Amino acid sequence: MKTTKIILVLLIIPLICYTQVPEIIWQKCYGTSSFDSVYCVEEINNGYLLGLKIDTEESWITNYHGENDPWIINIDYYGNLIWEKCFGGTESESIIKIIKVSDSEFYMVGATESSDYDITCDTNYGSQDFWVLKINENGDILWDHCYGSILGDEMRDAVLTPDGGLLFMGRISSNGGDVKKYYGSMDLWFCKIDSLGNIVWERTMGNQALDNGISMQLISDTSFAFIGGYYEPGGMNDCEIAVTGEGADLWLVEMSLSDGDILNNYCYGGSGNDLGTYFEKVTNGYILSTYSDSYNGDVSGQHGNGDIWVVRIDSQGEIIWQRCLGGSYQEAPSFITQAEDGGFIVIGTAASHNGDVKNNHSWSGGNNSDIWIVKLNNDGEIEWDQCYGGLDDERFFGTHSILKKSDYNYVFNAQAYMNSGDVNCDLNGDIDAWVFEIDTVDTTGAIENHYENDLVRVFPNPAKDYVEFQVQGSIPPTAGQVGSEIRIMSVMGKEVARMPVKAERTVWDCRDAKEGIYFFYLDAHAQKYFGKIILQK
Repeated sequence: MKTTKIILVLLIIPLICYTQVPEIIWQKCYGTSSFDSVYCVEEINNGYLLGLKIDTEESWITNYHGENDPWIINIDYYGNLIWEKCFGGTESESIIKIIKVSDSEFYMVGATESSDYDITCDTNYGSQDFWVLKINENGDILWDHCYGSILGDEMRDAVLTPDGGLLFMGRISSNGGDVKKYYGSMDLWFCKIDSLGNIVWERTMGNQALDNGISMQLISDTSFAFIGGYYEPGGMNDCEIAVTGEGADLWLVEMSLSDGDILNNYCYGGSGNDLGTYFEKVTNGYILSTYSDSYNGDVSGQHGNGDIWVVRIDSQGEIIWQRCLGGSYQEAPSFITQAEDGGFIVIGTAASHNGDVKNNHSWSGGNNSDIWIVKLNNDGEIEWDQCYGGLDDERFFGTHSILKKSDYNYVFNAQAYMNSGDVNCDLNGDIDAWVFEIDTVDTTGAIENHYENDLVRVFPNPAKDYVEFQVQGSIPPTAGQVGSEIRIMSVMGKEVARMPVKAERTVWDCRDAKEGIYFFYLDAHAQKYFGKIILQK
């Protein structure tokens, strides 16, 4: 009998771990009294950088210039403000992505309509140009450059290249300026710059019809790929339309990093709109995340007005499997990644209250959406899904608002309209940034969740009355010095305890603390340590 019980426990514990769904562990809201656009998040050495766009001046905002300014916010790992600053000129600017180069340098990419204040470019070709800046960890501008055609240009994505430079992608509607070739309507333009902003090469992708790119990634040291959509074949696109119709087809293209030459074209879809938004290179192929409202061609299983269409292809571009995710209203994809177990995490938004979508917080019957996460196995079957949000509308503005820290640990920079449901922070205006982190939480007690490495050990965890921190080696004993204190924070970012490190053993007396999730923060040995503590009373 004892042997049987042991076997059952060993079988149950992996099952418990496997089915855990990420929970919100902290959240903060940032914004003005007006409508704010929310674009991006990037991790840095002391927390995160957030990218918003604001259109109104507030007393607590630094360096606002006018009309529309990018507002960059540096927060710590619990969402507390470190610094904030606006960038721009008297017209309209945006920053859609922040890219870490080192602990002290970052690229910011977007667009500008100005030629004053922070915009020091020698040339401003059209009504809106591509704008690239390099800043330091304090938000000081090291340099900025403008690029583009003689008409309006729209930034889409950028990636850090192995030489420390940058490759960016955007849409153009004319030639001239830096753009040598233009095919018609809206084309895609790729520009490789060095670490000082000088153009290394540029390349136009497109044809006489509308062409679009949403995101791109390096797929090797010598190549990259982008995903988007196209309406007609021709020009640089040798694909065939999957099914004749008025909509776009998914477009995945592999290109050379040295000069932008096309290596491979892959196209998929039906007679409706099929727009690729995100992808990841996996073993022997790709996993693709797409918006689709098609019911035919390569697409099957459509639920309603538009689904998240997930496509797994092999290294030759052949479809292995495809899956539509959604309900009777509209769902939109933003991100996809492969988990360590071989399955996939799909992240986007959901407006439906049926089909694959469970526990949507938003009002039914309208266009309001929740943040939606779906876990698929390696064959595309749903293992679980989870909605995060309130009664009104929560959504991502683009693909750069999601930061992956591990398979089930993410930081989101989303938009929110009102406090309700999961949205539990101070909103200032009509639309604000809702910044929150999700992670799996062991509430079963079946597994003792230690935080431990060579220098820091935290136990027991889960705990009831006391938590012990063991720090190996010497730590400065004076409070206020770097590494001399341990801070305990609630999930809402409120400090609940602060303790000086005592030799190699420090104890948090948590008998008066409420049951729940807490976080510790410690600087020691020139490194930062932070983790989660669970109190079970």
